Amino acid sequence: MRLRIVAPLALAALTFAATGAVLHEDFEHQMPSSWRSTTLGTGSHNGSASILADPDGNHFLSIATANGFYAMGPETDFDPTSFPSLSWRWRVHQFPSGANIEKKSGDDAAARLYIVFSSRSFFHPLSTHALVYVWDTTHPVGAILKSPYAPEHERIIVQESGPAKLGGWVRETVDLARDYKKAFGKSPDKVSAIAFASDSDNTHSATLGDFDDLIVTSLPAAK
Repeated sequence: MRLRIVAPLALAALTFAATGAVLHEDFEHQMPSSWRSTTLGTGSHNGSASILADPDGNHFLSIATANGFYAMGPETDFDPTSFPSLSWRWRVHQFPSGANIEKKSGDDAAARLYIVFSSRSFFHPLSTHALVYVWDTTHPVGAILKSPYAPEHERIIVQESGPAKLGGWVRETVDLARDYKKAFGKSPDKVSAIAFASDSDNTHSATLGDFDDLIVTSLPAAK
């Protein structure tokens, strides 16, 4: 899964010059109007997204799937070499059953973050690549894998793995430019879309994951 998540996402031009951020979403003002969703699968309830609140009043995006794929996020446009620092929080409540993200039959995860890079020009109108940060169940943290659906254009980076942190918020910070070069061996094109996702369509199971505090800044990411 799957570069086709990009098409339904709408343009969101968010600029925070004072903080050096080009994107900052904390879901404290309900669902962002510029964010769009896409869903795939054969189940009667492929997936859904909603804004919920913890007991302390913090709001977050929650995505649930049942034999389906659900993604939500904005289109955007920024240079990851100038704005390399990406941070977010996520929390997993339910993993897919029998997942193995190296195989089409098991390519499911409770929590994903898609970063889509596009080079649109006369000679390369459809040149698109993606990094997918994943909370996996079997592969070690730091593993970089080829997507079984798009092996030439998509790399999966295992950011978290296993149930040790199940049910708790985990904060992540990555360097987009550094990770892209490590995954593809070259400098990245501009980022054209970002999406949180959860999926269970290949394993025919169910997932539940939460997402919050998505920020892209010019500050250097922690190593």
